Amino acid sequence: MPRSARTGEKYIFHIQYSDPNGDRPQEAVLVTEGAEGVRRWPAEAAPARTIDYHHPTTVDFVAGPFDSGEHHAHFEVATVADKARYPVSGSGLLFTVENVLLKWIELIVGLVVALLFLPLIMFVLVRAVNPSSDPTRAARFGLLVGIVASYALFVFLFSALYPLPWIVVLGVLALGLLFALVPRRV
Repeated sequence: MPRSARTGEKYIFHIQYSDPNGDRPQEAVLVTEGAEGVRRWPAEAAPARTIDYHHPTTVDFVAGPFDSGEHHAHFEVATVADKARYPVSGSGLLFTVENVLLKWIELIVGLVVALLFLPLIMFVLVRAVNPSSDPTRAARFGLLVGIVASYALFVFLFSALYPLPWIVVLGVLALGLLFALVPRRV
């Protein structure tokens, strides 16, 4: 199960199926429930080889695309003799579907606030607290706060969607900007 998914994409869900009698599944279905309602996704066709269902065998389901929001999923398998559900009770396994375009729009709005308004507010506050302070240092400090806030916003919005290396690369770039803005003594 993906813990987080993106709108507009299909995903492969896997379960391990075994039966004490060795019966093959007559019907295997992934059931998802979310903003779009309840949807049933049949299992992918099993390969044409002989499978011993006494031992765990992977059953794959291709599902999606999903609407954004929280979704619950469970698996249902029916054999000749019985039916099974995983998880056995409850609303199912929870996963969240994110709208990436909306996240990028939120980031752009947040960057405007973090890099324009936040530095201005910090500049005014620093100058109000200490009117004799150097205006360039006050502006630099405000921009430093804006860059840190921008990175924090990116991590908050995208840490579930993008792998850790992307987050680290952006962090290194933000750190480089911070070092570029720190005044150097000659």
